[in-house]
Amino acid sequence: MPDGLGGPAPSENDVPVNDVPVGDPLLKVDPANAQPQKSASLKGAELTFKIADQDWELEKICAMNYATFVEEIPQHGENDEKMLVDKFHSNNDYVIALQDGELVGMLAGRGVRPFSLDGKLDNLDQYLTPGRKVVEIRLLSVEPGKRGTRIAAGLMAEMLRFCIENEFQEAIISGTTRQLRLYKKLGFEAFGPLVGSDADAMFQPMRLRMESLGEKAQQFGRLMDGNLQKVAQSYFEKNT
Repeated sequence: MPDGLGGPAPSENDVPVNDVPVGDPLLKVDPANAQPQKSASLKGAELTFKIADQDWELEKICAMNYATFVEEIPQHGENDEKMLVDKFHSNNDYVIALQDGELVGMLAGRGVRPFSLDGKLDNLDQYLTPGRKVVEIRLLSVEPGKRGTRIAAGLMAEMLRFCIENEFQEAIISGTTRQLRLYKKLGFEAFGPLVGSDADAMFQPMRLRMESLGEKAQQFGRLMDGNLQKVAQSYFEKNT
């Protein structure tokens, strides 16, 4: 997906249909002090979801970005280093999934304009609620051998925790048209025209309003831990 939510489209096994799915460089939550969230085991190995804050993690992100968006989905040219630094890298916050100390998934969030959708829609602001704090979620990638598991759902849930704790009010994505039904079940609403230059790879701009998360707090509590459920419920109560 050109600068969109992900690489290979997630399946309904990747993101449970009953769960809902990032970051501002001026963090109110210090990622260095944040407690990594752990999931149930996956094939005997424990998964850890966290905000990337180590140099080696950021290097692995660039390597995964290259593998996904150069080698698997050729959106960028090849290079000898086999590293792809996202054009918004310096302002991105990355949620990552680690299994036995190895990077197996990533998801990027950016709370600073311009968003990638600013370059695809003539006037993105006409679709956004004035005065609200917005984040764009993009670059979802999961190791090929780990797809069809709950890694994508875990990445989304941890990104959502980060989003809520940093007081974002809306999240936007470019959702592949092949998975619109899934994204709608996650709570996203379509807005604006389709974007993309390839008829086989068109994307729908979509928005998630954080107020809708209260109804989904139970599902997120199951997916991650009780703290996320409390954060989502607290946000819902303060903003409705």
